[in-house]
Amino acid sequence: MTELQETAQKLRELKQTQDQLVFLQKFSSVRPLGLCTVDLSTMRCNSHEKIRTTLRYAQQYEVDFVLDPDTAHPFLSLSDDRKQVRYTGVKVDPTSNLDQFTEHLAVLSVRGFVSCKFYFEAFVGSKTEWCLGVAAASVQRRGPILPGSGCGLWALWFLEDKFESFSAPNRPVQWGKVDRVGVFVDYNGGQVSFWDVRRTTVLYSFRGCVLVKTFSLTEINKNYN
Repeated sequence: MTELQETAQKLRELKQTQDQLVFLQKFSSVRPLGLCTVDLSTMRCNSHEKIRTTLRYAQQYEVDFVLDPDTAHPFLSLSDDRKQVRYTGVKVDPTSNLDQFTEHLAVLSVRGFVSCKFYFEAFVGSKTEWCLGVAAASVQRRGPILPGSGCGLWALWFLEDKFESFSAPNRPVQWGKVDRVGVFVDYNGGQVSFWDVRRTTVLYSFRGCVLVKTFSLTEINKNYN
């Protein structure tokens, strides 16, 4: 009879014992099971390495976006290279067109995408309020963008020390501060992910997105300079 069979036989015999104290005293003679240990530090390291690898994978699809002045709110001014934006408080261009945002202090990129994958980064520094993400070409520009799954905007909103998805405001998805944000878009995977580049962590991901032609979107507040 094997050791396992002997142990099982002992247990069957002990089950017939009415005195629970006797049962426990006799059962203590059964050899204890060996301890199973797990090195949690190794698991944490492996997990973080996988996250770093995922970010490096996204960064290989980095594109160089240029902002489109024709879409910029009249109170926004773009740098000469059209890669930076600031609030002026006065109309930079007195003319207006249907491509401009009139309610949101926002601007789109010149280039749009209709397929594949792309990644871009934005330096937000110590700014206390901003909105960053991607928008469909059909996104509302001549009035407020109403939050919702069909608004054509997949963006992350930051205010003071909390992050909210534009489609579900007043429900923080992350807390803290960042100085550089990475945005990765995977058309085939239907996913838009936001990264804290310096800490190599995922801030938030939209999943199951039905993406059409999209542009990068940057929205700032009046103190964003």
